[in-house]
Amino acid sequence: VEGIFIDALREVAGKLGVDWDLVLKTDAVVGQGDWNRLMQLVGRAMPIVEARLQSSTKTILMIYPGLLARYEQMPLLQRLRERVGIAGGIPGLWLLIPGNEAAMIDGKAIPVISITQRARIPESWLRNKHRGNLATLNEPIHIAKRSN
Repeated sequence: VEGIFIDALREVAGKLGVDWDLVLKTDAVVGQGDWNRLMQLVGRAMPIVEARLQSSTKTILMIYPGLLARYEQMPLLQRLRERVGIAGGIPGLWLLIPGNEAAMIDGKAIPVISITQRARIPESWLRNKHRGNLATLNEPIHIAKRSN
């Protein structure tokens, strides 16, 4: 998601003649300077991001979703979730996030409807310890998911 988002933001900034260095400078401190203008730029980039994600013909694995929380774009996850498994929609959506508790990104809740949309992956499995017959760790990683 991060790469698609940055590409779309650069595209929109370029079309509007906005200097990319100014975008980076404004992004450095949340809520200050020209933050409102940056958010307008983000608002123009999000339809591009969403269209690119919704055009996927394969299951999507999101591994860097932090920018969605930073720029108040978490509703995108709900819209994508609603497009999973329907005609013309995306085949599946997996969101990989660290944590032991509620599904959150930077303190913002991920729109998960039920426990069936989450899976826990133990850290020991991620470290491939199951193949070495070593004791497992009790520190799982949560995944918010929706796949039909």
